[in-house]
Amino acid sequence: MHAHTQKTEAQKTDSQSTLSLPTALDVTPILTLERPQAFRFHIDEQIGLPLPHLIKPYEKMHAEEREALTMALETLSGLIPERLRELEAYYVHLYQSAQELEGDAFFKEMQKTVHIADTIAELNVLYLAIQGQFLTTHPGG
Repeated sequence: MHAHTQKTEAQKTDSQSTLSLPTALDVTPILTLERPQAFRFHIDEQIGLPLPHLIKPYEKMHAEEREALTMALETLSGLIPERLRELEAYYVHLYQSAQELEGDAFFKEMQKTVHIADTIAELNVLYLAIQGQFLTTHPGG
């Protein structure tokens, strides 16, 4: 049920050591929906949100477990727009900061913005996978 692209261990280590993406989101409500016999959550370090990991195939889940998974995915999709706003604001901040730098410092800061842009793309794909439609955050979208 992973909707986002898998990263190699080297990429994960590199991106985690390079940039910690801040978040103020409370993910506690989604964690209470976990059904240990059917699915569990793990915090995806790149996107900063919990993702479900299926313990048993969806088809073998009881109706109550399927309902809990559906509720968890709906709750997760409700967190995505706010997470995107956080990341977009952080991206703008880093981009503006980078404009004042030169040489290697500039390129290092721009590499961070690329990481954030990748994370934003991952979140959009996740939202599409859950909701079946694109999330538009701009007027007229």
